[in-house]
Amino acid sequence: MLESLNVRDEQFRLFYAALRGAKVYMQTLNILGWSVNHYDYDGRTALGIAASEGHLECVQYLVHHGANLEHKDCRGNTALDDARRENRTEVVNWLEKYAQTLSEAK
Repeated sequence: MLESLNVRDEQFRLFYAALRGAKVYMQTLNILGWSVNHYDYDGRTALGIAASEGHLECVQYLVHHGANLEHKDCRGNTALDDARRENRTEVVNWLEKYAQTLSEAK
């Protein structure tokens, strides 16, 4: 079970940018020191939101800035699960390929 968290303004802005696919806004928020792996009351991260909305550029940006691919929300879903549920084929393909590359590097 995930603990209850207070989401700072910067985090809320990051979640909103993920929802809207606003990569440029994410880059601006990065300067403010947001945490790429912070989650909301449902355990959703910006990566999970961007993946479920099909915003590939945002997904790539978040992953390349340290987003945890294995994080599960309160329903037990990862960002890849969210992308699959919403039929975001491009995001699913990229996340699967990226995960494969990581596992081969180990």
